[in-house]
Amino acid sequence: MVPYLSLIGMLFNKPVRYIHEDSEDVITLSNVPVVLNESLLLLAEDKLRKIEKECSIPKDEWQAGIDFSDRRFDALIEEINGQITLSGLGFLFWERFKLDYPEELLKDDTDPSQKLNKLLEQDRPSRP
Repeated sequence: MVPYLSLIGMLFNKPVRYIHEDSEDVITLSNVPVVLNESLLLLAEDKLRKIEKECSIPKDEWQAGIDFSDRRFDALIEEINGQITLSGLGFLFWERFKLDYPEELLKDDTDPSQKLNKLLEQDRPSRP
């Protein structure tokens, strides 16, 4: 329980306090920075959203478009009777991802160096 709660605290920047069963002291666990590999989740975003809505998807649907040797997703998913669902860790990372990438967010895959900087195009008030 403590490792999961610690991870939740790290992912969502919340303090985690713990009272050991043999003590009355409250221990505040330090948050270690956890970096979420958003690019990895973006690769499987559509599949993860479908899992969220339907609870699971067939294994062959999950594997479509994912390199067989790519093991980076292993901690995020579980296979049960040929169906893929989120693991406990996968659920935590997915919930954190959704805060930064809500479903209604419009996405543009254009390379940032190719985008126009509209801030430079704005009329600047003239100075007296």
